[in-house]
Amino acid sequence: MNNKTVWITGAASGVGRHLVGAFAKRGDFVFACDINGEALASAMQEEQWPEKNVTTHILDICSEPQWSEAQQMLASLRPNLDIMLNVAGYLQPGFPTELTSKDISKHLDINVKGLMLGCQTAASWMKNNNTDKNIGKHAGHIINFCSLASLVPTPGLSAYSTSKFAVRGYSTSLAAQLAEHNIAVTLLCPDAIATPMLDLQTQHKSAVLTFSSGDALSTTDIENALFGDILNKRPFEVILCKSTAMKVMAKLFLSSPTLFIKVNSNPLIKRFMTKRAEKNQQRYLRNM
Repeated sequence: MNNKTVWITGAASGVGRHLVGAFAKRGDFVFACDINGEALASAMQEEQWPEKNVTTHILDICSEPQWSEAQQMLASLRPNLDIMLNVAGYLQPGFPTELTSKDISKHLDINVKGLMLGCQTAASWMKNNNTDKNIGKHAGHIINFCSLASLVPTPGLSAYSTSKFAVRGYSTSLAAQLAEHNIAVTLLCPDAIATPMLDLQTQHKSAVLTFSSGDALSTTDIENALFGDILNKRPFEVILCKSTAMKVMAKLFLSSPTLFIKVNSNPLIKRFMTKRAEKNQQRYLRNM
C-alpha cells in the first residue's frame, strides 16, 4: 500500500473497527473517526492499534463543520488523502407503515447526508492534490459502503433500503464526475455482515428477511474483498454475497420492480422465504 493515508468513518465498531486494524497492519496511516468517543478509545486500546499508524478523532458525520475540522486535523498530519471509506451507517428495522418521522430522518441523515458530506470532503481534497505530476495516475479512491438492500428492498428494512438506494444514485453520479480527475468511486454492496448491527436485527420480527441468504459475511470477508479486487482494480460496483441465488435475484429485482412486488406479495412464496429466513436467523443466534 506504500504507506497511504486512509480515512475511515464508523471506526469504533463492526466493519470500520476491523478495517482500521487491517490497514494499520499493512503499514498505512489510518484516520479513524466515530461519533462515539468512548467506544473509539476502547477500540484503540482493545485492538492495540499502533499510535504511529492510527489517529482517532470524534466526528459526527452529519455535521458539515465537524467534517471541516476533521479534514484540517488530518491535513496537519498528512499532505494527501489516498483512500476514503464511508463505513458509518444506521439501521432500525421496521415495516413502512410503522416508521416514525424520527426513524426516517435518522436513516437519511446518517446513511445519506453523512456519506455525501464525506464524499464532498474527500473529493475536494483529492482533486486539489491532483497536480500535473499525478495525471494518468490514481489520484484517490472513495469507497462507499452500501448494501445488498440497495438492490433488493427488504420490506422490513424499508427506511434502510431507501437510504441505500439514495447512496447508489449519489455514488453513480459522483463516479461519473470524478473519473476525469483519476479519482475512483466504488460502491460496495455486501449482504448481511456478522456485526453488532446484525445482532440488533435478531430482536426485530420485521427484520427476519435480512437472513434470507443463509450464512452472514464476516468482517474478514470484507477485508479480503477490499485488499483483493477493490483496491487493485477500482471497480465501480462490488456485490458481496455468499448466495448466488440472492445475487441473481438482486439484479433481477433491480431491473423489474414489478416482479419484486409480485414475488413478495405471493402468499406461498412469502411463507417459504419467511420460514427459511427464520431458520437462518435462529442459526445465527445460536452462533452469536
